[in-house]
Amino acid sequence: MKISCRWLKELLPALKLSPQGLAEKLTLIGLEVEAIEDQSKKWEGIIVGLVLSKEKHPQADRLSVCRVSDGKQEYQVVCGAPNVEAEKKYPFAQIGTVFPNGLVIQKASLRGVESHGMLCSAKELGLAEESQGLLILSDKAKPGETLAHHLGYNDHILEVAVTPNRGDCLSHIGLARELASFLGLPFKQARNYFVEGTYPTKTYVKVRVRDRKACPRYCLRVIRGVAIGPSPQWLQAKLESLGVRPINNIVDATNYVMLETGHPLHAFDHRFVRGGSLVVRRAENGEVLKTLDATHRKLDKEDLVIADAEGPMALAGIMGGEHSGVQQDTSLVVLEAAAFNPDVIRKTAKKLGMKTESSYRFERGVSPEGVRNAMDRLARFILEFAGGELCQQITDLYPRKQEKLQFSLQEKTIHRLLGPVIPLGTVGRILKQLGLNPRRTKMGWRLEIPPYRNDLTREADIVEEIVRFYGMDQIPSQLPRVLMREEVTEKDWSIEKQVREFLISRGFSETIHYSFYDKELAAKINLNQEGAVLIQNPLSQEMSVMRQSLVPQLLTTLVKNKQASSSLRFFEIRSVYPSSSLQEKRLTGVFTGALWDKQWRASPRNLDFFDGKGFLTYLFNQVAVSWIDGAGVSYLHPHQSLKIMCGDTRLGVLGALHPEVAQKFEFNEPVYVFDVCFDKLVSKWKTKKNEFKPLSHFPSIGRDMALIADKDLSFGKILETISGYTIPWLDKVDLFDLYQGQGIPDGKKSLALSMMYQNAERTLTDEEVNQVHFNLVKRLQKDLAVSLR
Repeated sequence: MKISCRWLKELLPALKLSPQGLAEKLTLIGLEVEAIEDQSKKWEGIIVGLVLSKEKHPQADRLSVCRVSDGKQEYQVVCGAPNVEAEKKYPFAQIGTVFPNGLVIQKASLRGVESHGMLCSAKELGLAEESQGLLILSDKAKPGETLAHHLGYNDHILEVAVTPNRGDCLSHIGLARELASFLGLPFKQARNYFVEGTYPTKTYVKVRVRDRKACPRYCLRVIRGVAIGPSPQWLQAKLESLGVRPINNIVDATNYVMLETGHPLHAFDHRFVRGGSLVVRRAENGEVLKTLDATHRKLDKEDLVIADAEGPMALAGIMGGEHSGVQQDTSLVVLEAAAFNPDVIRKTAKKLGMKTESSYRFERGVSPEGVRNAMDRLARFILEFAGGELCQQITDLYPRKQEKLQFSLQEKTIHRLLGPVIPLGTVGRILKQLGLNPRRTKMGWRLEIPPYRNDLTREADIVEEIVRFYGMDQIPSQLPRVLMREEVTEKDWSIEKQVREFLISRGFSETIHYSFYDKELAAKINLNQEGAVLIQNPLSQEMSVMRQSLVPQLLTTLVKNKQASSSLRFFEIRSVYPSSSLQEKRLTGVFTGALWDKQWRASPRNLDFFDGKGFLTYLFNQVAVSWIDGAGVSYLHPHQSLKIMCGDTRLGVLGALHPEVAQKFEFNEPVYVFDVCFDKLVSKWKTKKNEFKPLSHFPSIGRDMALIADKDLSFGKILETISGYTIPWLDKVDLFDLYQGQGIPDGKKSLALSMMYQNAERTLTDEEVNQVHFNLVKRLQKDLAVSLR
């Protein structure tokens, strides 16, 4: 939010801080100042120039040669504006001035006549989109005075980050009140002086409120005979410095009062209030309102509108209708000030994707008690800026007044939350500074919460306020006292930690993506999107669907990083949402590229399918998994993929990315994917305690065998079969060669296995090992129909 330092000082005449000092104080009390802008820098080098004389250019009919004074020195300036006249004052850009668009004023010769500067139009200064000639300054302007000072732009603007719970600080009065409390400065709001006419307000407009919960207070006034025109220069300057574009004296007055009081207001042209009545109601399903931004908004029964006898005129608390606002020929205006339920405004603004200055304030809570003051301020300024007659008898529908919240703050609560670090006398002083009207009791204080402080609802809130004003830096630091005990962790969290640490140790990087993605991204991997959960009001098309899989986002991350490294490995453990009734946690990984970095001792090799199987085999060493050919998923290669099973439970899949999918993502090298249901993995995980197993003092004996087997028989099946036998002393089985070709029958393959035998208590003999080894060969020949090569 933009705040004017000069405006704050107008509200607090005793405030003597510099802009930097003011920013420090605001930040100290929790209102962080993110930036300070010096408005005078905007037109540096541009001053008020007095044209002393004007003569026709000797070589050009449309140019004039002017003598311009800055009060001390005269300059010759060539000007092409049709409205330049002697004895008039205009903005004068001196040589060396740099305009916001980058234009640099230099000494120039125009048709043989030297020009030492430039007289400026409103368009060139950025004050208007179009202009017919020079900007004429008032007679009060002093030659040589900076233009910024004369037009009221000699101000510093603070960019203040107001927390969502402090809606009362979204105005100059709100911040002035906060500073006055903190610094102990006098603060008194200006009174509103105006005279009501003889015509009753109800003669022109009658009002009804159907939903009092959504609109607890609604005020309306009518002003007759206004003259629409530009606002005073000082008002335009204030609005522009705060990023608000001046429109006309009526609309500018509503914006000015909003920036001053924090209370949004609206003005209707009475001609467009059909039927002479307004009603605050919920919209009908399917009703359409064309708002001021020329957008047709389709409404439903959850939206609150201001309607006349024929339909909606404004979206309550958010934006007015395009055809009900003030026009150039408006003479009778209807003014609205109201308090709306923050939840109602927030839901509608979010659903329709609208964020306005009005909704920003109503969403954070606007006190009904401030409605009348804001309305009276607006009436006063419109009468001042646009004239007219104020109708008597304001319409003020406020059936249930906001009750003042009262509760007690006990000393023991302060001690429990802070410790006995703040003297009780200081606590009482701070409570009074905060405007809480404290009354001392035996146990503490009885407090009365101001209506604009809707964030103070309990003792802890008050303690936070005390600390804010006392100063967090004044609270001594002390380490908390805790009882040390053995750490107890949940099983799934412990397993997740083990999985994460293992994959990171294998060169994988963990990613965290949004929980939603673009449905077109899911279509890239041929994902069945039936039952996908759609976001009703997405932030963008790329975030329109709750993700059903982690694979698309991981592949996108792979694409973005493929130029950065020769080896890429990513994983993620997060929830997916296959349907509106199902949420499950998945462990998904993708990998591609080199197995290791280039080195002189080893030849380069790329990651492959078997590396992925090796990662998962080691990772799932506490789960009895089996691997079955054919994953049966759309994004994996049908002949280079596996299902990961635990008994009859399908845990997940592993495989190479399908060539068609790889082409869509423009991968030139093979990409491998694993996707596991983490919830099922946890349920099958059997935690084993680490046990120490001493190395044997006795040597091992190795034996090899080469088996001729059907080409469809996998090493995994052979290993599973051997594991089912009770083989004495067998310690390790490895596959060290796989061969198909000359000397091997068609449909067959050769698998060379290495067996290691070892006894932990004695040295084995060759005869013992041979006997066991030959028995193993016979059993394999019988059970798997294999033969020795």
